Amino acid sequence: MNDDLLLEFKRQLVHLLVGLFEALVVLALKPRMGFYIVVPLAATILFLYCAPRLAPRMPGISHLLFHFERREDVRAFPFKGAFWFNVGIAFPIVFLKTQLACAVIAVLACGDSASTLVGKFYGTYRIGQKSFEGLLAFMVASSLGASFFAKPAVAVLFALVGGYVEFFIKVNDNLSIPISLTAAALLLGL
Repeated sequence: MNDDLLLEFKRQLVHLLVGLFEALVVLALKPRMGFYIVVPLAATILFLYCAPRLAPRMPGISHLLFHFERREDVRAFPFKGAFWFNVGIAFPIVFLKTQLACAVIAVLACGDSASTLVGKFYGTYRIGQKSFEGLLAFMVASSLGASFFAKPAVAVLFALVGGYVEFFIKVNDNLSIPISLTAAALLLGL
């Protein structure tokens, strides 16, 4: 495995694990904290934006940048994926019921990780930079992840909408997927 693929594997594993952890934190704390759950989320967003710009040589930050960040993002926008992930999940956390918010976060964590890994390692049928195999992996992984928090029909619906957004929408998927799923849930009265 070359260095770029190893880096992407590590990035997606962290994306999956941190995303699922955040879903569980929301599940545990949103009923207790209500709207105030966005305070630690806002602090995380602020940290992700400021820390690499103010203290890029600090041991923990430099370690994360060196081992888990794409080289072009280290120069242009450190922690870009994590920043947009946390901005994106603010929408379902604020606007949806707890279980649905967690399902949206699980779709983003599971689906995005699976689509990237399967697409990079096994993708052969491509449209632009995306692959059909990655799209299928997104739908399967995200519906499984979301089904822990929502009814199976809602999990499949979220997987289909999220897969469409992941595959066709060019805006950062860490932002566009949770916003789209939040909008779909609100429009459908879920």
